[in-house]
Amino acid sequence: MRLRRLGVAGVLALLAAAAPSAIGAQEGGGNDLYLVLDATRSRVEQLEPALVDLEFQAIGLNQQLIDLTAQVESGRMTVAAAIDARIEAESALTERSAEHDDTVEREQLLLVEAYINGRPLGGDLDVTNYDLDGERASTLARTVGDRFFAETDEAVARVEAAEAELAKRSDAVDEAERALAFVEGVWFTTATDLTRVTERIEQTEAELEAARTEIAEAEAAIDAYFAEIEAQLRRELAAQFAPPPEEPRYGKPDGPRATLPNPPVPPHGIPAVMLSAYQTAAEKLARSNPACDAPWWALAAIGAVESLHGAIFGSAIDETGRMVNPVIGIALTGRAGTARIPDTDDGLYDGDREWDRAVGPMQFIPSTWRSSGLDGNDDGLIDPQNVYDATVSAAAYLCRGAAPERLSSTSGLARAAYSYNRSRSYVSKVLDYAYRYSDGSGGAAGPGGLPPLPTTIPTTTVPSTTATTIPELSEP
Repeated sequence: MRLRRLGVAGVLALLAAAAPSAIGAQEGGGNDLYLVLDATRSRVEQLEPALVDLEFQAIGLNQQLIDLTAQVESGRMTVAAAIDARIEAESALTERSAEHDDTVEREQLLLVEAYINGRPLGGDLDVTNYDLDGERASTLARTVGDRFFAETDEAVARVEAAEAELAKRSDAVDEAERALAFVEGVWFTTATDLTRVTERIEQTEAELEAARTEIAEAEAAIDAYFAEIEAQLRRELAAQFAPPPEEPRYGKPDGPRATLPNPPVPPHGIPAVMLSAYQTAAEKLARSNPACDAPWWALAAIGAVESLHGAIFGSAIDETGRMVNPVIGIALTGRAGTARIPDTDDGLYDGDREWDRAVGPMQFIPSTWRSSGLDGNDDGLIDPQNVYDATVSAAAYLCRGAAPERLSSTSGLARAAYSYNRSRSYVSKVLDYAYRYSDGSGGAAGPGGLPPLPTTIPTTTVPSTTATTIPELSEP
């Protein structure tokens, strides 16, 4: 997925586009915000290991550069030593050449002295018979060399050895300079690579910082979006709920009730007992109907839209999961956009013997509760005002509405939500909350969360207007 880079203005623009006032017309709701968030998180997941790889590359290149620097220094010392050795060889050659010249001159003088004094050099040879300035002098030197010019031969040999040593030292200098040039070339290449990697590290760090800023902005926009959603829900629910009757009946013996509410806990302010009920219901359905694949967050999405998890108007849940104050909707008289449902329970669940009212945190109408209510906490009683009973009953009902699809899929949840309340805006709100609860940011998420929202709600027919603001639950 290609990252859509949004600044604060872009996120706020999305927020404004997905505001609750437009929910009915905009089926995706907060989906765009989640797409931005998911894309940016994916980008971060790509950049973080890339940054680690670059940092490892930089460490390796830096170590190579350290080693190469040492090699360069060693090479320069080798070149300097080779040059010093060549200079010594040059000096030695100069000395040997001078010694050679001195030896030749000394022996020439010896010949001249012998010639002047008329002294024979030995045997039948007499220098007086030779002209030292002509060919005879050379002949004389060749003739008497073995006996009288050994020093000259030695001097010549020393000169030749000095010349060979100088040539050797010169070759050593050339070899040392070539090796140094190679190492310096490798050092330069490595230094260039390190500079390039360092620049990429800085660039990646900047991209990561920008992406994390975008994540924070998207999360803030999502929080603002759901704050507006909740405010709208409170306004809508205020019109749906009536004060409870003075003598409410639950279909359960009266008993002591808690007076203190259970404090909200993550994820997203769901009361602890209500969260436990959602998770318990999901576990029960996993055993009884594994094909449905009912995640807790799908049930939580329904509970959020129906009654803000039973917390509407400050209601609370006691330690057994029973509502401290019953959650009872307005009379379904057929007026004010409601369905017309005369009393079916003789006031047993809703305290009203004239009209039915939706009851409990999951808002079942009495007739549907009678056919669909289940015992969620295994206490032998089926009470719509008990969150464990209400959530497991809702889970089973939603699974029937989602079939043959899984409740954990977007289309399956949309089908189920539509069976719960035949309203486009209702389905959009449920899907928005499902995204929020399944993304893992506030607690244990369902496996994989939800895929992108569909562009249309998967139903064959959708009424142009909502028949009732209370879930129209028909008996299966």
